[in-house]
Amino acid sequence: MCNSKCVLVIDDDQDILDQARAILEAGGHEVLTALNGQEGLAVLETRAFDIILCDMMMEDIGAGLSVCREIKERGLKIPIYLVSDIGNLSMQNFDVRAEGFSGVLQKPFSANELLAFIK
Repeated sequence: MCNSKCVLVIDDDQDILDQARAILEAGGHEVLTALNGQEGLAVLETRAFDIILCDMMMEDIGAGLSVCREIKERGLKIPIYLVSDIGNLSMQNFDVRAEGFSGVLQKPFSANELLAFIK
């Protein structure tokens, strides 16, 4: 039995968006996507989400961080997970929880990793 969630995926890589959508929808989840931070914030206004996956480096290096801060400033209590390929060593110098993220999903991810992560 699947505990279906509504997921917002924000990433400037259309291939990542397509991959995440295909995996999550096959797992029974509803998925909306956005190609940049501004689009993600606009989509966020359209409905309630259970979880947000947000890339760190989009239209600029700190775009994901800016999106996370904006969501938190709006008072929304949605878990936001950083999706990044910057590597585990780089992540040791960045406190994701202090920046408002609930955790990190490392790219590239497999279908099983993504579904387990969302669960």
